Order: sequence, then structure tokens, then C-alpha cells
Amino acid sequence: MGRRLSLYEIIHPPCTLIHNHMNLLSDHIKEFIQPYPRLRYTKGEYELRVLPREELDMDEEKKFWRMFRKFPNEFAAAAVSMLPKDVEFKQYDHLNNTLFLTKK
Repeated sequence: MGRRLSLYEIIHPPCTLIHNHMNLLSDHIKEFIQPYPRLRYTKGEYELRVLPREELDMDEEKKFWRMFRKFPNEFAAAAVSMLPKDVEFKQYDHLNNTLFLTKK
């Protein structure tokens, strides 16, 4: 059996615990995001809307929007982690669910 946590550790969990939780949640959220179209454009700035996968049923789509509302940081992290390597993330507009990107 492991050691008991102090009240301080319960209230202020170690950053690694929080970070691992965010990674797991972000990985789960990625399963609901429609893969991005190939950005074969020339260099420049683009806006890309984050959408639910087309094959999601109604309950899964509701879950997508629930995660969007309840976990905005993890949702943005999941959306950004799906970008191709030659695309640089600039900004995320949570209200419009839009990524602002620069193609290198």
C-alpha cells in the first residue's frame, strides 16, 4: 500500500498528475475531432474550424460539444496536436471553435 497523501497534496496535486490527466483527456477528445483536410496551400495564414467527425452518432456528437464546453484547454490542446508539422498554431478562438494557423 502506498503512502497517504497530506491535505496539501490533495488540494494541490503535483503538476505531473494534472499534466497526465490533461494528456489522457486530450487524447480522448482527438477521437471525436474530424481529421483536418490536407493543407496544400501556399505559405500564409489560415482559419480552420474544428468539427466533430462525420461518422459520430447523435450521442457521440453531443459528447463532442460537451467536451468542447467543459474542457476548453484540453479541447484546444487536442485540436492543435492534430496539426501537420509544417503548420504553426497561432491562436484558438474558443467561442467560434476556430484555429488560426500559419503554413510555413
